Amino acid sequence: MKLLFGRYDREAGTLPSIEMKRSGPALICLFFLAVFAVKFVYDGTRSQGHHLTYNLLTLAINYFQFGALRRALVGSIIYLSVIDLVTAAYLLYGVSFILILIGAYVSLRRITQAGGTILQFVLILGALLLFWSEDVGRTDILVAAILLMAALALVDGSIVLASLYLAIGLQVHEVAAIYGLPLLAALLFEGNRYKNIDLRAAAIATLIIVGGILFYVAVWFLPHANNHFIAETIKPRLPANYPSDATKLKADLLQILGGGRGVVDTMCQISHSVHYYIKPFVALLMVALAAISMSGAKLKWAPAVIATVPPLFFLWMTAADMSRWIALTIFNVWIICAVIDFEPVRRGPGGGKKRWAWVRAVGAAAIVPLLFPLTIIPVQAFISYPSPLIEGGIEKVIGRPTIRPLDECDPTWRALFF
Repeated sequence: MKLLFGRYDREAGTLPSIEMKRSGPALICLFFLAVFAVKFVYDGTRSQGHHLTYNLLTLAINYFQFGALRRALVGSIIYLSVIDLVTAAYLLYGVSFILILIGAYVSLRRITQAGGTILQFVLILGALLLFWSEDVGRTDILVAAILLMAALALVDGSIVLASLYLAIGLQVHEVAAIYGLPLLAALLFEGNRYKNIDLRAAAIATLIIVGGILFYVAVWFLPHANNHFIAETIKPRLPANYPSDATKLKADLLQILGGGRGVVDTMCQISHSVHYYIKPFVALLMVALAAISMSGAKLKWAPAVIATVPPLFFLWMTAADMSRWIALTIFNVWIICAVIDFEPVRRGPGGGKKRWAWVRAVGAAAIVPLLFPLTIIPVQAFISYPSPLIEGGIEKVIGRPTIRPLDECDPTWRALFF
């Protein structure tokens, strides 16, 4: 645990003198573990993987069969393990989930030791875990675990370890760097941590990050199999209930293998609708609600903005899955607010008093249905929108968004697979 998350606890001399309950964070994490273990078993036996579809394709991409490809690290490990893709999807999720819980336990325990309250953090963490539990097979929750591990390592003074996590995460999915670099920058400036970084360690960390980026860029130019071979090789590994339509398979693979062309095609399909321009405002509203709920007046806005706004707007302009990006953005806020709450609460006149605690708790609870509306009403999950609940209301006012057919945006896309 020390290797993954840095020091397990603060030194005794830095802890407040008041007696703190230490069992709370452990019990909360055990509760999450039990609830989601039951949910995973239930979902897996009920669906038998039919809802994973696109996610299974991403896990089938690997270095050994297809050469140098982006996002192939997890798929390569799965290929070496010789387990089927559906089982691999649930194992990936389970391992990532446990890593998140370990990091959450360390964070929540430090907050309680500093005299802070954890209810808001627990509610928002539960909302995020619910959201990710409906997208088994995605690497998003693994990316979140990597972000948390990197942040805790940096806070504990190990910038080299933090950089190593991000370099590895970049080979899992590029959003690890898109969110991780602003997160580390925000944490370095929060509390002037950069002043305590050894120049030699900073140089090594920079080399690790640059090396990870160079490797990521290099895979675009190194030898790899053609798209037709990849499609035909992956097809036998998919479960029998995967859609048998070859066009569907290739359209999904276009998003994985198409690179810049896939991005342009996706934006062409969705960006002409007015709904597209509403997305960032809804996303910022949700981020602000999460930030205020967890830290209130104690929030330092500069680190929160650095860690959230650049990646959120970059992905809004280049990718379609806004619900995924808002989840990772809120998790970056969770990390920033948790680190701020590691600082001991001031005692004495005016210190340590939590104003409007119930309002903050309600705000945190509101994140649950905004991210995961099935907790209150059966709303279709629109992965392209920050909040399916809010999007449902918007559609009642201005109508449903229109999506251009892929053939209209890119008439020759099928040529990529021949």
